[in-house]
Amino acid sequence: MLTFSPGPHIVKYVDAVKAKKVTDPKSKSYETISSSCCGHMMTAKIAFFPSVVKQVNPFLTAFQTDKSMLPIMSIRLCTLLKSLCNRFIKGELVTEATFPLKILRLKPSDKEQQLDYQKVDVGFVAQQMVKEKSGKLSERQVLQFRMECKDFLAKTASILLDKTPMNYRLVRNMSCLYPRLMASEKERCVNKMKRVLEILVEAHRLKDDECDEVIYQFGQFLDECAGNPDFEDFDPSEPFSRVDTLLYEHMAGDKQLVKVWRVVELLLLMSHGQATVERGFSVNKEVVVENLSERSFIAQRIIHDHIESVGGLANVQISKQLLMSFAVVVQKYLS
Repeated sequence: MLTFSPGPHIVKYVDAVKAKKVTDPKSKSYETISSSCCGHMMTAKIAFFPSVVKQVNPFLTAFQTDKSMLPIMSIRLCTLLKSLCNRFIKGELVTEATFPLKILRLKPSDKEQQLDYQKVDVGFVAQQMVKEKSGKLSERQVLQFRMECKDFLAKTASILLDKTPMNYRLVRNMSCLYPRLMASEKERCVNKMKRVLEILVEAHRLKDDECDEVIYQFGQFLDECAGNPDFEDFDPSEPFSRVDTLLYEHMAGDKQLVKVWRVVELLLLMSHGQATVERGFSVNKEVVVENLSERSFIAQRIIHDHIESVGGLANVQISKQLLMSFAVVVQKYLS
């Protein structure tokens, strides 16, 4: 998660260093901050960045999870990119970008698509700071500030569009497994599923003579989803609300959906990122101590993962069998 220190506190710190109330850090980072604080726009610049962070953070937070999130990724990325582009790109262009492919065609660095500098959204707090200091600022300073903000937004959006997973056909069409979409837009979901099947056939993960049956079964299932509150009211932000769990409960046990479930299962096993792996490295570092054997290390990870899966230590059920196993282990250890 991204955070920034509020501007006024940085300015106070620099003033305190200059007044010799606190020790001079004598570092390159401090010199950069100190020279920037000389201008009237420093606090406004620092206020601008949190306004961008608050748009990006919800996406980063939502995808720091072990849940299967690929069916939701393109939808969330569209929301994020459109919200950023709305700040500096002409409104009619953003409004017309209703689908992922149209969003990918936006060119943030194209001056023709950008708003005039006066209309760029620099954030409410930064805008208020500029107004408060209007008597001390020249038109050139305000122009430079707004142009710098626009350039930052354009570069940020350009990098996101260049690196976004939406560039992959599979990611764009995986939204056919998003429960809310399944409950409301059957034709759209079926078309997306057809494109997914084309990709799987090209990758030799599915035979083309199976696709018709998969599409038929998928259409049947979508008819059942319509009006189902489990799908219509699905909220991925809820702690125990998972796409894979929901689809497993409604599809896996149905013999009439065997073919489509096999495809859905394959898709849901795809990872949406490496957050789980990186988190695993951090957990491993915490449990590692000197002279820890391999089996003890594995046992600690199993215990940790179980506690996480049940939602915390307070939710772990202490069964009679567990107590007996513990008693046997203690006896072996003492003997």
